[in-house]
Amino acid sequence: MKHLKIVLSVIAAYCTLMLAACVPPPQATANPAPPPTHVTRSAPSLNRPSGIVSTNRAGYRVASNIELPDNYDIKYFRKVRIAAYFEQINFEDPSKPGSLDNHALNTLLENEISRTKRFIVYSRQSTASEKEKAWQILRNSVDDRFNIAMNENLKNPEWILEVTSVLGRNKRALRGGEEAVFYVRLSAKLIDPRTMEIVHSFPPITAKSDPKRYFLSISGKYLGGFKIYDQKQLMEAYLEAANRGIAVLVNQVMNYFPVGGRVTGYYNGRFAIDKGIRDGFATKQTVVLFTSAGGVDIPIASGVVTPAAHKGTGKILAWKNDPMAQSIRKKLTVMGQDYLKGHPIYAVSVGSPATWKY
Repeated sequence: MKHLKIVLSVIAAYCTLMLAACVPPPQATANPAPPPTHVTRSAPSLNRPSGIVSTNRAGYRVASNIELPDNYDIKYFRKVRIAAYFEQINFEDPSKPGSLDNHALNTLLENEISRTKRFIVYSRQSTASEKEKAWQILRNSVDDRFNIAMNENLKNPEWILEVTSVLGRNKRALRGGEEAVFYVRLSAKLIDPRTMEIVHSFPPITAKSDPKRYFLSISGKYLGGFKIYDQKQLMEAYLEAANRGIAVLVNQVMNYFPVGGRVTGYYNGRFAIDKGIRDGFATKQTVVLFTSAGGVDIPIASGVVTPAAHKGTGKILAWKNDPMAQSIRKKLTVMGQDYLKGHPIYAVSVGSPATWKY
């Protein structure tokens, strides 16, 4: 009997080995390519909300990363005039009480765009400006009122930013309670106000609030936590999600209009540009330096610029390895400002700073 058990054990082990040999090994899954070291971003979806796209300054110490940004234009190396509107606000949550008005979201949007200092923002929501106009009409002369009207006509935006939003919430049951996440989906486009042409549409944006936990009885009566039936708290939760979505949108708009300036001086790896905070160069910024040859703009180096009011000072991070960049580097070292007088070099921003607060 003992020998029979041993034989059966050997046969069972043999069968197990044979079956394992017949099962094909699991196929290795291809790892996704890592993101570029000089840019950080996230994809838009409800599970993985859209994120701020920013520049990793250390990545621009690598010569291969030194490339010009999309949509750069020397004529926009100044503040850009813009007006922003929430064209429509929709809800996917049929149980939501009340509603958000356009005024609240428009004010958030205008304030965030203005905070970048990259744009001249024409407010369409300011009650203070309406009161000021009324005050001036009552107290100023006819000539003053005429001049005010003429100046108002000059304040036209170059671009209209039109935004449509969808707000909603997801709920899930937890042990002892429930949890709600409020979200916003934004779609936005830039319009030329002279022709009403849609010049650019931004990628869809998804943002969500922090989870809100609450407790209900079996009959649905509120017991504690987030006040899921309270209109004020509901609207605050929607505004939280909307505010995060607006921050991502403003980041996209800011990256669509790279800022820059002409290099006016160079000494020992440091340089100066002719633009500063008043020109839309709002904060310490990673830049790419470029020049033109035969009508082609060629990146030559990367740097970081610290802006003053009307100018900026910068430091070179890395030079491109190609012969033109190295030749210009040598000429700048020897000739400095004299070389720059006859050979224009510009610095243009790449993405938003990693330290951008939102």
